[in-house]
Amino acid sequence: MNTVDSIGTVVRSVMPMASNRTNKGQRRQILRRVFWLRCLLTALLGAVPLQAAPSSDHRAEALRVDVGPRLDGQLDDAAWQDARWIEGLTQKDPEEGLPAGEPTRVAFVYDAHSLYIAAELFTPISGQISTRMSPRDDMGQTQSFFVSLDTYHDRRTAYTFGVTAAGVQVDFYHPRDEEFFQILTWDPVWEVRTSVEPDRWIVEARIPFSQLRFNPVDEQVWGLQLDRWSPERGTEDYWVWIPREETGWASRFGELHGIRGLTPSHRVELMPYAAGSALFPHSRDPLDPFHDSSELDGRLGADLKMGLGSNLTLDATINPDFGQVEADPAELNLTAFETFFNERRPFFLEGDRLLRGNGPTYYYSRRIGASPRGLISDPGVTHEDRPHNSSILGAAKLSGRLPSGLSIAVLGALSDRETSRTFRAADGVRGEQVVEPLSAYQVLRLQQDLEASASAFGLSLTHTGRWFEGETALEDLLPREAWSGGVDWDWNLQQGLYSLDGYWGFSQVRGSQQAIARIQTRPAHYFQRPDADHIHYDPTRTSLSGWTSRLSFARVGGRHWRWNLGAAAESPGFELNDLGSLNSADDIDGWTELSWVQNESAGIFRRWNLNGSQYLGWNFGGEPQYHQLEGSFYGEFPSYWNVTLGLGRDLPTQSDSRTRGGESMGLGGRHRYWTEVHSDELRKPNSVAAGANGGWGADQYWTQEGWIFVRMRMGSRWELRLNPSVTRLLEPAQYVTRTTDSAG
Repeated sequence: MNTVDSIGTVVRSVMPMASNRTNKGQRRQILRRVFWLRCLLTALLGAVPLQAAPSSDHRAEALRVDVGPRLDGQLDDAAWQDARWIEGLTQKDPEEGLPAGEPTRVAFVYDAHSLYIAAELFTPISGQISTRMSPRDDMGQTQSFFVSLDTYHDRRTAYTFGVTAAGVQVDFYHPRDEEFFQILTWDPVWEVRTSVEPDRWIVEARIPFSQLRFNPVDEQVWGLQLDRWSPERGTEDYWVWIPREETGWASRFGELHGIRGLTPSHRVELMPYAAGSALFPHSRDPLDPFHDSSELDGRLGADLKMGLGSNLTLDATINPDFGQVEADPAELNLTAFETFFNERRPFFLEGDRLLRGNGPTYYYSRRIGASPRGLISDPGVTHEDRPHNSSILGAAKLSGRLPSGLSIAVLGALSDRETSRTFRAADGVRGEQVVEPLSAYQVLRLQQDLEASASAFGLSLTHTGRWFEGETALEDLLPREAWSGGVDWDWNLQQGLYSLDGYWGFSQVRGSQQAIARIQTRPAHYFQRPDADHIHYDPTRTSLSGWTSRLSFARVGGRHWRWNLGAAAESPGFELNDLGSLNSADDIDGWTELSWVQNESAGIFRRWNLNGSQYLGWNFGGEPQYHQLEGSFYGEFPSYWNVTLGLGRDLPTQSDSRTRGGESMGLGGRHRYWTEVHSDELRKPNSVAAGANGGWGADQYWTQEGWIFVRMRMGSRWELRLNPSVTRLLEPAQYVTRTTDSAG
């Protein structure tokens, strides 16, 4: 099958006919849109050749030393006298392509355990270097220097190590070939020292090889990029300059040679923890036998990390720390949909990006060890001692990348059966009820990176299993077993000028009739909708299956024109909420985005862009769920202030979810606007921003919101931030309750 035919197959899978019962005219309309989308993608792709691996004339050499230099921010060690220094950075901002106005020179040496980096960063104006402090991973408004390493030399992924003139460390991971796609939660253990002199500042850093992953070969060749940012002058310089109209990051790096004979270290890290809590209620129920005037709690656990060679890492945990999870912000959720919180537990953060993959959210780590969901079935119970979380008996994870470019992540976890203690005040009877079954979770993620094109193809698979052991109430509440997974691709063409990405996935849940009936009536599905003839609520089902698909073709580079065409769908039976997350199924989506980007000065603007877009959505019955038209303008002035203006129009459509399982509700047309103004946030220590947005429409709908953000630096170590906002909204078309009329 050739490329064009395969794309046609994917597009056909995105939007199949919903049902034999679907209105034929609506079905033909959907298929007509799919036909024209396929024709357009075929025509565009036919003119695009495959991407070739770019060559680079930027080369640096690392020198082997027996004893590494002492880190003190001075360059008086013997190792630096013999090192091979590189210079010649190129300006990207503000004047693209010109030689850097501030000289910079960098050198690399290494010993058996670490890579050492030295940098001398000169400034033309004496005494101009600021040493303001900021939190880790925050550059503030201080000169900064970054080294990015593609240690696998796969031209797709990279580690970045940075430091400010004040010595603040900044580090992040690039899982894709994009400069600003950064994982800030990656926090390796490394050292750096800086010193500031009147006309320069100096960097000395040590990065242990144990903190890096690389191929097990005798002679290493790593991708290398250097980046210097000077907010006082508003300049940013790169060793390998990537023009603004071009894309890519690791695929454009130069190369670091000379590292030989590395022996994989024995990486073992044990992190035990002990935590306690004390609660002193302001008032208590005198009849409550479980809670008194003080409640004390304690717990123990440990995380283990072990390196398996230079490529794979084994992580394990016993009773992981829930302290950060318990600090989730309080929220009053008045919607029908679940709230999803960020992960904070260290064990689950490591390698989380690879496990989640590039498709739907098959894996949402907060499902593991979540709060018990079972309800007390005895109506006479007046008091309950309920566990806050399901105890994780143990979990293990294997992750890494093989020399072939195949990344692997496997996770397994087992959570304990949880029991609530109960008390009936009427007769003083105490009891127990299981509120969460013994559960096992497995996740598999494979991703093959293609070095030549900085592309990737992946596979995900998840499984959840529960053991009820006669707990009928829980068996009627939760599925017994759930599977989900799929394939995804991120295909770069013509050196990253074009991108073709997408996915196809499936899901299946199995359980009792009551558990599957409950899933059918959840907000993600609402099979009980009385006017939906393309779906059927069946209370006798013991399984539910579905699929999802997405295809997007975009021009992401180029001097001026950028665009994105795409379509996606989730079938009515698609379900991920056992180990993943999903708010809505029964959706067909399409979008068209077009932008004109002006990176050169024009008129009063330093740079500007103009954007137009259209977003459409239907359910599988052919009912339009949304149709949005938007236009926006962004402009940056020579002073680095910027402004954004936007207008939007929501055309009249239907909503199959606002009545929470009732008939589809009509939504009138609406108009929207938004505007923002930002001062120079990068070069100036103090900054301000303000914005306003609102809308009006049918049925007397209106909304207004205004906000302001102020940041003030007070000395070298203190910063004050203020961000007040106000919102007013009148939304007549919303759910209140369900009633039964005289006809039943």
